[in-house]
Amino acid sequence: MFNEPEQALTPGHPTTPTPPAHRLSPTCGHHPGRHAGTSGVTDRAQSLHAEIEAAGLPFLHRFVELAVAFHHAVRSEDQDLAATIDRLRALTTTGDFAYFTDIAHFMAALPLPGPSPIRWTTSEYDVRSAWRGLVQGRQCERSRYSPGGSSRNSPGLGLARALRWPA
Repeated sequence: MFNEPEQALTPGHPTTPTPPAHRLSPTCGHHPGRHAGTSGVTDRAQSLHAEIEAAGLPFLHRFVELAVAFHHAVRSEDQDLAATIDRLRALTTTGDFAYFTDIAHFMAALPLPGPSPIRWTTSEYDVRSAWRGLVQGRQCERSRYSPGGSSRNSPGLGLARALRWPA
């Protein structure tokens, strides 16, 4: 459903398949992570959870929680991230989408709590690096546009530019 976890909280998709799924779809023509790390994401996630319940689509909760994990990782909100990981673990106890919990750990550069049953198509190191790179890229983008943020020539901005989606 999503190309990247943060797309779950990106509004404005031009099609509306079924509420609330249309708000969980990627935004065409916009940077998918533009909302991660900004204020209002957790309020939006709460609204989405309510709409998901009302629509009878409980399997979508895990997608929202993965996007929230990305948001907290970008903001380095360790306690909120730990709570989100706990919710993700509860939402994936059946084994469906269990890799979301690993991904949340990878985004925050946290060790896994134990051996993972997940087998990646590439090395775990590569997967971990890719997800952590998304977070670091978004952090660079945030610092670039925030008051007192880093300059355009700061280290790491090449990664942020490489992660930008075409307009």
